[in-house]
This record gives sequence, C-alpha cells and structure tokens, in this order.
Amino acid sequence: EDNLDHSSSFINAVMMNDTSSSDSNLRQRNTLVTTISGGLVVLGLIVPLAWTAWFSLHPSVVHVVLVAGDANVNGFAQLGHLQQVLQDASATLADTNSNANATAEARETLGKYQHVWNSVLHNFTSPIASNVFVYHQRQRHAPWTMGTANVWDYGAQPGVTFGPEVELAHVLGEAFAPDPVVILKAGYDERSLETDWKSPSRIDTRTEPLGYAWVHTLQHVKTALQTIPSLLPRGHRKHHRVELAGVIWWHGYSDVFHGKWLDHYADNLLTLFGDLRKQFQRPHLPIVVAEAGAAGTDITRYAFEKKLRQEQKDACQREDEQQEEHNTNQHSAAPLPKFTQCVATSHLVGDTRSYAHLDKNFHYFGVSTVMLDISNALAGALVDLYFVQREQVEQESLGEERANYQAYMAQKEEGFTMYLLLTLCFLLAGASWVHYRRTGNWNPTALFIPSFMVEDDDDDPNDDADRDGLLRNRTVRFADEIDDDERRTATSDDGVDSEAETVEMTNLSSAKIANVNGNSQEETNGNRNGQAAAIVARV
Repeated sequence: EDNLDHSSSFINAVMMNDTSSSDSNLRQRNTLVTTISGGLVVLGLIVPLAWTAWFSLHPSVVHVVLVAGDANVNGFAQLGHLQQVLQDASATLADTNSNANATAEARETLGKYQHVWNSVLHNFTSPIASNVFVYHQRQRHAPWTMGTANVWDYGAQPGVTFGPEVELAHVLGEAFAPDPVVILKAGYDERSLETDWKSPSRIDTRTEPLGYAWVHTLQHVKTALQTIPSLLPRGHRKHHRVELAGVIWWHGYSDVFHGKWLDHYADNLLTLFGDLRKQFQRPHLPIVVAEAGAAGTDITRYAFEKKLRQEQKDACQREDEQQEEHNTNQHSAAPLPKFTQCVATSHLVGDTRSYAHLDKNFHYFGVSTVMLDISNALAGALVDLYFVQREQVEQESLGEERANYQAYMAQKEEGFTMYLLLTLCFLLAGASWVHYRRTGNWNPTALFIPSFMVEDDDDDPNDDADRDGLLRNRTVRFADEIDDDERRTATSDDGVDSEAETVEMTNLSSAKIANVNGNSQEETNGNRNGQAAAIVARV
C-alpha cells in the first residue's frame, strides 16, 4: 500500500510538473512567433509609407535642356586661352608688387571663374557640377553618349575647345539642385534655319522633305527623354520623370550670306518654336534666343549682323505680342508669363580683334571668357523663365500640361498602393507559415494575440491545457480506485495468502495505470506520453 500511494503521488507530481513545463515552453514559443510576426507586419507598413513620403517631399524630375543651333553650340572657345587667363590672374595675386587695379581685376577674374579654375587645377577633368550631365553626339553618325559635365570632353575639338555646356552646367546645376540636369547639345556647323531646320509647319506638300537638323534633333531628343533615366549614375536613378525644361537657341551666321534666308529668319524662327512646343506638347516651353554678337558693340564692323540681330529681336517681340493678345482675350486675373526671351550678348563681347589669330570672328575668335559670359547670361534667362512659369502653373491650370502631371501623380500613387498591398500580403503569408511550422496551427488570430491572452474553453478536448487537465483528473481518479481495491483486499477473508494478494493487486494497479496512460496517448503529444510510460515502467 505504501508503495502504491507513493507511486500514485509521484505520477501526479511528475505529470503536473511536465504539463506546467510544456505550457510554459508553448507560451514562450507563441509569444516569440507573435512578436516576430507583428514586427514584420509593422515593418511592411512603415517602409512603403516612408518611401512614398520621401518621394513626395523630393520630386523625382530630370530636367533636360536642349541647346540647339550651329557651330557655337558645338563650342570653339580655346582651352589654352582660358588656362592662360586664369594663370595670369593667379600670378598677379601672388605678386606683391602688383598695383591695386591689377590686383582687383585679377581677384574679380578668379572669383568669377572659380568653378572653372578648380577644373584647370585638375587638368580640366573634374566635374563642373556633380548633378549635371551632357548628352551629345561627338561625330555625325556616331552614337549619342552621356557623361558628367566638364571642360575637357564636349567641345567641337575635345581637349582643345569647349562650348556653352561649361557655364550652363554651373548655373543650371545650382538652380535645379539636387535634381539632375541633362544638357542635350544639338549643334550643326553651317546648317541654315531656312533649309536644314525646316519644320513640319513649313512643308507645303507631303513630298517636300523636312530639314536634316530638325529630323535629327527631334529623333534624338525623344529618344533621350525615354532613355536618360537608365543612363544616369546609380545615385540619380531614383528620378523617373523626365521633362524638357527649356530650349536655348544659339544660331544665325549660317543664314547671313543669303539675302532671302535672312529676310525670312524671324518667320522661320517663330515657326520652329511653335513646332517644338507642339511636338513635345509643351505650349509654354521656355525658349531663350542668343543674340548674334560677334561684332560686339561696334555693329558697323559687320553690316549683315545688324540685320540678323533685328530679325532675332522681331521674332521674340512678335511672340510677346501674341502672348499679350492671348492674355487680353482670356481676361485672366493672372496673365500667362513670358515664354520667349532674346538675350543681348554684344555688350559681353567687347573688342576681340586682338584675338583674331585664335579663330574666326563667327566663333568670337575663340575667346574663352566671352563663351563663359554669354553662356552665363543664357542660363540665367532660362532659369528665370522656367521658375516664373512653374509658379504660374502652380497657381492656375494650364490645360493639358497640368492634366498630364496630375495623371502621372495619380499613376504613381496607384503604384505605391499596389506595392503596399503586395508587401503586406507577402509578410502575412510568411508569418502564417512560420507560425504553422512552430505550432501546427493556421489560426491567423494567433499571429497578433498571444495564447495566454485568449480565454480558455474548459470543455474543449482539443486544447492542450484542457487535455492536460483531463489527464491529471483521470490519474487521480484511478489512483483513488487503487486505494479502494487495496482496502477491500485487506479486509477479505477468502483464505488467500496476504502477500500473494498484495502482489496481484499491485500488478492490477499497474495495469490500470498503464491502461489510463495508454488511453491518454492519443490525446497527448509524443514527448509527454513517453515520459508517462517511463514513469509507469519504473513503478
């Protein structure tokens, strides 16, 4: 009897201990899975929202500026002259014997061209601005390429000359920072506006060909607008929307030697601008015209240049008149801003005849400082037109331009929403699979609510805690039956030997306990049943 009492108590204690330990382990496992799952879900929500917010605060726009015209767009400013000017200014500042006027002039020169001086100190290869790139065709029929703007690579004769891209990169890079800017050079030597830049509105019949320069430029600008995002360095590839921010037109000397061509220059220029805006669906595309200024302020030196300058001014003036008429007819409270500007350059040229040995007069004799000063004026005018226009667009709806922008933004927001939903579904599926592998339970509620927070149903035989309770109750009940059998055995008078009876009852009790644990085997897991069987075997 003492042995049986001790065995029954031992079994109960061990089973309760084992059940309590299993409950604790299961609870810790569920808590861990819930924490990991919840963390993944929260992370899946935060990352897309943060990504969306960042792009909303940082507009992803690549600004493309088309610089079109003739030889001066290609660039014939002499690098040697630029280097000499800057080195002389540096030497003057270092010379303690220099007079005050020379020192002030040298300081002004180095301050004005400091960004170029830094490039000179690095063999002309350092970038002018890290966010500005040049897209150009080095030779006819050669592929178009793109690289970071510098002084060395993009002139008509790389390593010898440079063009307007140098100062444009400096001004535009600061104005549009941190957005990337791409300067698309479309310069064609000795290509006239009358024939080579002939645009569709000047075609009388379908069989009449378009101008070579027009076709070539239009084709590559459209290609560039589609491919530039993939050509940008990795740090700028987050910018997915490309816009044609403006056009700089530097042309004229290819038409001056033909009287009729020069007479039609203003009409042809207006037609060209209209077709550009139509082709790129930008009715208010900013366009800056560079005044022909090779003669400088002494216009008597080149009589034909006076006529060319007047044609250029007439074209810009007629655009202004058309715009004023439009504003009057529309009766708008906020009239449309100016979209075309002719920039005077003659006062920037000065007397360049002393540099006649460097190059032709049409190339401004290759004087580097003249190229930089004119390019600076053109870039400043374009920036002013662009930002005035953008402010106006933000105040008023400008038809198709604003509608296209809103459609783009709606499409981007829809893409963000789909990305968010797909990410959330993926994370939920992954968390559910991890939970199933851990517990064998697909119940999604367990992903967010720990098991110890869920109210137990005492009548549920499938629950682990309830199953353990049933096992303990049955063990105690059969232990009581064993005690009753032992008492009956002690009081029996059937003449059977007491020791034999005790052995028989012990075997019977062991069999009952084994039967209890055997019946419970289907309701408990393998580890708990194995422990119970081992305890019974020891008893």
